[in-house]
Amino acid sequence: MSQNFNLQEHIAKGVEKIVADTLKATLRDPRESAFMVKFAAAANRATKRRLELEKEGLHVPSFLIASITSACNLHCAGCYSRCNEAKVDA
Repeated sequence: MSQNFNLQEHIAKGVEKIVADTLKATLRDPRESAFMVKFAAAANRATKRRLELEKEGLHVPSFLIASITSACNLHCAGCYSRCNEAKVDA
């Protein structure tokens, strides 16, 4: 990995790609599209704020949680879905 690799920038571009692809998929439902536009704006503001804080010497990592469904049958380590009983095994 090169020394010029910027993880923050890489993650931000990844989130932008996810949002753009999801927005395209929601074009048939105006409510979903509106939600994605708001999410994209919030993600953009968060990225800008993280960059401002980085200049001040404070590193705030970015993250994205995608909660697709509570009907998951997996048992991933660290999954938060089971801790609040949103998902229980039948």
